[in-house]
Amino acid sequence: MTERSNLNLKREKNLWSLTIRLLNILLILVILGIALYVGLWIVTILGISI
Repeated sequence: MTERSNLNLKREKNLWSLTIRLLNILLILVILGIALYVGLWIVTILGISI
């Protein structure tokens, strides 16, 4: 009985760490996307003003 519950806990822990990793990757991608967008926007504004 205890072994089975330990296995379930391990599996849940692995799933949880995987989800956290995926969320971190998504967050990084979103931040990079926003940074690129803002950078391009600033470059175009500077290009127009110059």
